[in-house]
Parts: sequence; C-alpha cells; structure tokens
Amino acid sequence: MKNLSLLLNAFLFLQFTLLAQDGWIKQTSGTTEQFISVHFVDSNTGWAVGWGGIFNTTDGGEIWNVQYTGECYDVFFINSNTGWATNDADGIMKTTNGGVDWIAKPIQCV
Repeated sequence: MKNLSLLLNAFLFLQFTLLAQDGWIKQTSGTTEQFISVHFVDSNTGWAVGWGGIFNTTDGGEIWNVQYTGECYDVFFINSNTGWATNDADGIMKTTNGGVDWIAKPIQCV
C-alpha cells in the first residue's frame, strides 16, 4: 500500500509539473548573446542581462531594447523605476528611472 501511495504521489507531481510548463512562448531578444539573469516587476515590464548588456521590455517580451552594452551578470528591480545590475567594469549599477540611466556604484573591498 505504501508503494502504491508513493507511485500515486509521484504521478500527481509529474502531472502538475507538466501542466506548469503550458503557456510558455519562445521570445526573441534582439541579440545573439546569452542572457544570465531575468527579472520582471509585472507581466509586461522586465529586464534581462548577459554578455550583451542590459535589455528592457515593456510589452511582456515581444520587443527588447538595449539599455546598456557590456557584460552583466545579475539584475533586480523593486519597481518599474528602481533597480540594480552587476558587472565587472562598474561593480554594481543602479537606476532610478527604469534603466534610462545607470549609475556605477563601485564595490570597495577593505
């Protein structure tokens, strides 16, 4: 009986996992570079970073706009205006206007 319960749980888990994959639509980024990190603040507004820089979309990923060129590793936004991205050249960069301007906040090690 224990094996049957385990098998049933595994089956249900796989079914829910497969259902969770429905609805994914492949998007083009406008670059051949690899993305490393993606962050959306709502269903339409998001940023992606990678070897090609920082890209932004305001239409759920249909169109991506370059906001910064250069290798970036991570991106995070708390709302549609304020966010941070990391790279080797500038350390941490911050924007308060949705990525129009990025201000370097160099990391200082002591």
